[in-house]
This record gives sequence, structure tokens and C-alpha cells, in this order.
Amino acid sequence: MKWLSLTILMFLVSHGLAQMDSLMVTQFDTAYTYLNSTLAQRDSIYLGLEVVRNSPHKIHIRRSTTGGFGQTVDLFSSDGISFQGILTQSIMEYVYVKSKEGGSSGPVRVYFKKSPMDSVDANELGRTIMQSGFVSMSEDSVNNNWSRRFFHCEGIMFQMKLDDQYQMFEFICPRGQPDSVPYKSLVIHMDSLFEQKLDFSNRYSREFIQSLPLGKTYSRTGYMHIYRFTEEERKWWEEDRPRREYLEFIKDTVDSYLQTELAKYDVDTNKCDCCYKFGLRYDLNGKLSAFEVHDHVKPKLEDGLSWFLEDWKYLRRCKREMKRIFRKISLKHFNLKHTVYRVVEPDYPDRSPWITDPNIY
Repeated sequence: MKWLSLTILMFLVSHGLAQMDSLMVTQFDTAYTYLNSTLAQRDSIYLGLEVVRNSPHKIHIRRSTTGGFGQTVDLFSSDGISFQGILTQSIMEYVYVKSKEGGSSGPVRVYFKKSPMDSVDANELGRTIMQSGFVSMSEDSVNNNWSRRFFHCEGIMFQMKLDDQYQMFEFICPRGQPDSVPYKSLVIHMDSLFEQKLDFSNRYSREFIQSLPLGKTYSRTGYMHIYRFTEEERKWWEEDRPRREYLEFIKDTVDSYLQTELAKYDVDTNKCDCCYKFGLRYDLNGKLSAFEVHDHVKPKLEDGLSWFLEDWKYLRRCKREMKRIFRKISLKHFNLKHTVYRVVEPDYPDRSPWITDPNIY
């Protein structure tokens, strides 16, 4: 019986160790998003992490980002002196789904990897937190004084269970907060210490991202996306380098010329009073060879027949006006070696058309 118990224990331990530094995956569940679930639920369901509030450890500290995915650090201790730590790195896989509304991308899977921390780093981070003002913070002081009026600025989450007391702090955009808010300098210092000890940036981009399957799109937050080339795509990308370098070299000159030429023409603002987006293509002769409406701004019958017909009328009117002008603008004198693509967004009467470069160099 003792032999059987020992065998089972050894299996469980070896299985847990085997999972460390191995890429793991869970299916994304729309019932558990940031809109309809707690951070603790998502950590548990997607990353297999303990709920800090119910942690069996006497001291359990978790540092994560407000988005949830990215890099999560767990520190454990039974005495506040000796700490163990685990770094969990994670990201969502996104897929594009075409629909009647035009299509959109959404998460389908969560990839993550857990790595044990160096004992020296775990001890230093744990002891620093215990000896700092973190343990004496009050949730009310943070919640009532830290501004939440930031967009696309990631924050830091700290959860702490000390004996039977649990607290969670959400620090929104620390470096953007006024200097007068409590604990700002302490939070920034602490996060910098985590970055220094765990080398967050390099470990995420060079270690974790490089371990993800090829040919897929990923995102931590749903805003910025990363695509991992397959070997065939990487080969094509390298072969295409001369074309991209040439287009990048002439980019600023072409943009400046188009914007300057566009300003010379009187655009009928009554024909372009909405936000539309058009794709331009100039051929090797410097002539406008295509002027297309972007899919996501095209009118849709699902919005109702009357709305569709009205929107389509305005869109055609604006397209005709903008196409009339760009046909007069030639890039012939550039002696183009490759086709040039641009995007124009008329937004009258507030501002003149905005020309952007859709290329990735």
C-alpha cells in the first residue's frame, strides 16, 4: 500500500513538472470574457491558476495585467522569507469569421506556458513586497484616487492573500497618473523590479511567442495582433524584401506629393460629408488603375432597404467625386518600379482627405 501511494505521488509530481515550460492550450469560452466574468475565473479556467483568495498557501501574491493575458507572476511563501515563484505567459489565438455584416475576428483558443522562477529572484521580489508599503495599502485609497479615464493603456493587478486576509489592487495606467495619487511611485518601482528580474519583454517575444504554432494570429488584448509566418510565407517575405524596401524608400515623398496635389483641387464637400474609406492603386505608368470602396464601409441590406439605398447613394456620390480628382493626379514622374497602394479617407467638412499607407514593411 505504501509502495502504491509513493508511486501515485511520484506520478503527480513528475506530471506537474512535465507541464512546466511546456506549451499548453485551452479552448476559449464566450461565457468567460472580460465582459461577463471575473479575472479569478479566467485565470482558473484558461490558465489553470489557483484562485488567490482560496489559496492553500499562507502568503500568495499575484501580479498580472488588467487584460489578464500576457505575463502573470505568482509568489508563494509559508513564512514571508522564503518564496517560490511561477511565471505564466499567455496569449489568445484569433480567427477571422466572415459574416453578413462583413466579418470580424475573435478568440478561439488560449495558449500558455508556466515556468518556475529562479529562487533568488523569487525571494527578492517576495521580500521586497512584504517590506514595502504594499501590505499596508487599502483598496479604498486606490479605488477612490486612481483615475480610470484612460483608453488603450494597460494597468497592473496585484492580488495578495496574507494569512486569511485578501486584497486586490487595480492600478490603471500607472505612468499616466498624476504624481499626487497615492502609491504611484511605489507601483512603478515595483513593476520595474519585476521587469528587471524576469526580463518580461525578451522572454515574451523571444521565448514564448517563438514557441507558438505557425500560420496563426494571436493577441493579448484583442487590439494589437501578431501573425506567425509559416516557413513558406517566411520564404516569400524574404524574397519580397527588395519590393518593400523600394516602396518604403519612396513612401514619404509619395505621401507628401499626393497630399500636396490633392490640396490644389476644390473638392465638393457636399458630396463627401461622411467617413468613407477608399483604396487607391497606381500602376507602373503612374496612373490611377483602381479606386475601390473598403468592404467594411459598404452599405448592407441587413441595415434595412431604405438605409441601404440612402447610404449607397451618398457613397457613390463621394466615390465619384474623389475618383475624379485622383485621376488628375499622376505619379508618372516617379518612374515607379512597383505598384503603389494608398488609402484615402475623406471626412468633410471637418478636415481635408487623409491619405495613409496600408503597406507593412
